[in-house]
Amino acid sequence: MLYTKPLYKDLIICNYIKENYLIKGIKPMATALGVNQVTIKGSLKYLNLIAPKINFRKAVFNENYFETINTKDKAYFLGLLYADGNIYKTLPTLKHKKVRKRLQIFLNAEDKYILELFSNYLDYKGKLYKDRKGYRFLIHNDKIVSDLENLGICERKSLILKFPTEEQVPSHLIHHFIRGYFDGDGCISIDNRCKNLRATVNFTGTSQFLLKISEFFIAKNIKASKFYIRYKNMPTSAGTINFYLSKNKNTEIYKYIYEDKSDLFMSRKHDKFLNFIL
Repeated sequence: MLYTKPLYKDLIICNYIKENYLIKGIKPMATALGVNQVTIKGSLKYLNLIAPKINFRKAVFNENYFETINTKDKAYFLGLLYADGNIYKTLPTLKHKKVRKRLQIFLNAEDKYILELFSNYLDYKGKLYKDRKGYRFLIHNDKIVSDLENLGICERKSLILKFPTEEQVPSHLIHHFIRGYFDGDGCISIDNRCKNLRATVNFTGTSQFLLKISEFFIAKNIKASKFYIRYKNMPTSAGTINFYLSKNKNTEIYKYIYEDKSDLFMSRKHDKFLNFIL
């Protein structure tokens, strides 16, 4: 009977592992070499090497994206996250020993391209998750969530959200922020019952947030309705504020919201807006 040395001592296997153990996991190396994972583990022990734990499911993206709001895309997506995004902490598990911070945003299937656009600006290489009637963007990252917290986003924000300060979003970018918020928690509805067509541009949010939005519109000579609280018996409640448009008039609100918009807008709301005022 011929004696053969253990497979984990094979020179080809050992050389491959020495070149790749820092960048590949045990399973990918085993697959590439056509051996089982026990052989790879035995080779690592034989070579006195320790392979780092690599989480191949971890998405790659620019975690510093929201560190400073200094471009219109950052302002737009921050506004969208103010409206439709949420952050929260996940409890420790056997797999993940510490509390992790999580960011997610859900949009309807017809608006999937907005999440794809967000992914592109964020340099996100992961996937979007199909969820009921739409898609969900979801990441775990302490840095990006901490930056969003510094920009005013908080857990369970619906009834306590405050408008960002000048330090958080510079005034020259605020209309991009408002457009992002409008695409999340705003709408335009057309009333066909009147002889002269009328449209209502509506924003939903907290009173502090919406009254601050109205200040920017008033500065552009765009009059707002009063704040309508949703639940009058609640000491703290979200509500709405409206802006009224007549056919071929009051185009200032459109010009303000969509100024220098590039590709940063939700098509179905923009088109409805544009078709009405033209």
